[in-house]
Amino acid sequence: MAALHRRDKSPGGEVLLIFRSAKILCQGLYYFPGNKKKIACLPDGGIVDFVRGTKVKNVKKVALIMGSDSDWPVLEPAVKQLKDFGIESEVLVASAHRTPQRVHDFAATAAERGVGVIIAAAGAAAHLAGVVASFTTLPVIGVPINSTSLGGIDALLSISQMPAGIPVATMAINGAKNAALFAAQILALSNSELAAKLTLHRQTMAAEVEKKAEKVAAMTKG
Repeated sequence: MAALHRRDKSPGGEVLLIFRSAKILCQGLYYFPGNKKKIACLPDGGIVDFVRGTKVKNVKKVALIMGSDSDWPVLEPAVKQLKDFGIESEVLVASAHRTPQRVHDFAATAAERGVGVIIAAAGAAAHLAGVVASFTTLPVIGVPINSTSLGGIDALLSISQMPAGIPVATMAINGAKNAALFAAQILALSNSELAAKLTLHRQTMAAEVEKKAEKVAAMTKG
């Protein structure tokens, strides 16, 4: 957490936070003060200094399960993304067909272990996400893996075509990073600090696009 030196009001009525020697004007809920500091103003008046990997308080874990260890290169970016947001994760390799009891135990006890969202990745027939969802009421996010000659379309259809009553949110083929972001958004519904980090992440992406646009515009001048 960032150290707050003093809190004042600006002439316009906005909250003015004196953060060490720098003045930071918080307009509304969040503020992104340039490239050097990333500060979030929380609804309760607190502030968050966004440091990559700093653990978020009072947020549930994300559990990730994959059908084979060969799926790890696809799923690894999701784990890294969660870590960047300060979200704890756990990872398991288990097959819905070859180790069904292992999958059952993982899903049925997830809530007891402090898990708030599950990400399930598999290729080919890709029944893993649906089977996991059948054993828990926690949100399940499916990531279809490109592991066959069908290019992942088989896994995509298998995960997305769930019967009514057992929903699974389906990402793009190999879309593990978006799965992590979606999981973070779900958890952020009940955690203002995580919500602030997500907002700053979006603002950082927007700033990067603007920077690239300026670079291309400069290259094409004249």
